[in-house]
Formats: sequence, C-alpha cells, structure tokens
Amino acid sequence: KLKNAKIVVFDFDGTLVSPNFSKTTWERIWTELGYSVNDCDYYHRQFSNKQITHEQWCKITEDKFREAGLTKDIMKKIASEMVLIDGCKETLMELKSRDVLLYIVSGSIREIIKEVLGDMVNLFEDISANKFYFQKGKLSRIVGTEYDFEGKAEYIKQIVNEISEKSQLVEKTLDETDDIITEQNMSIQDTKNLF
Repeated sequence: KLKNAKIVVFDFDGTLVSPNFSKTTWERIWTELGYSVNDCDYYHRQFSNKQITHEQWCKITEDKFREAGLTKDIMKKIASEMVLIDGCKETLMELKSRDVLLYIVSGSIREIIKEVLGDMVNLFEDISANKFYFQKGKLSRIVGTEYDFEGKAEYIKQIVNEISEKSQLVEKTLDETDDIITEQNMSIQDTKNLF
C-alpha cells in the first residue's frame, strides 16, 4: 500500500481557506492587535530582502504580539471568521476514501489551521506550519516553520522519502514474515510426512 502511496499536499491561505478575504492570516492577527497591514508587510519585506532571517522575523513578530496581548481567544476569533472553500470537506473525505495521504505545508499558523479544520484535522498525516505556544492563555512563543516559502518543496521531498523508506521497511518485514510462514509450513509438512 505504501509502495504505491498517493499524497496530496495543500497550502492553507487561499487554498483550503477561501481566497475571498483581502488579508492573510498573519495580516488579520496584526490588524486585530491594533497594528496596520503595513507593519506586517514591513517585516515581511525585510525577510524577503534578506535583511532578517526567518527566525528573527518570528522573534520580532512574537515580541510585537506579546506586547499587544495576543491571546488564544483572539486566535479563536480570527479562526472563526475564516471560511473553508466550497466543497473542501467533501473533497478531503473523497481523497481519504481513496487512501490518499493528506498533508498541509503552510506559512500560516498551525493553531489557526487546526481550529478552522475542526474534526477534519484528523484526516491529515501532518500539518507543517508556524507554531504558537501559549501560557495561561497568552502568547509565550512563536516557533517558525522550517518549510516556509522555498522550504515547501523540501517538505514534499521529505514526505516522499519517508514514505519510500517506510515502504521498503514494510516490504522487508513482509518478506521476512513470508519466509517465517514458509519455514513453519515446511516444518508442519515435514512433520506430516513422518507419519
């Protein structure tokens, strides 16, 4: 089954979530906290121009969000305003019924993705995105994904390699099991021939 595994890797903003919104998930958080979209874009441009690393970008964002008092409740409010694209659930269920392995790799936020997907989150093998950690309901830390932007292709390669390795391991295990069963059958047959 793994040998011929089929996988589908989704992005989140604009792919699973309706692109009808004028703001990304990140922009929504910035503006919800009283900042402007320009504040969000400023740091994005710094990262794009290689003036700061992804890790530095996440740390700056973490500091700004903590300063403004980002809470889990605010995150849930933002997630509740997001709408999955038409037919999303039906499509995911159909893919899963065909044994397709589903993944998400996104520059969005894992906690938002999980909140928006609800029970459908269980359809996915993995969700790779930025992670927000909270203590007593308030943001304590942001850990950036290593698979943002150009890293998405790397994530897909990693999935393919992992599935290939698992497939080879399963095949080896099945071959060894077949050998053991064959040996046991031979022993039983040999025993029958003794009488």
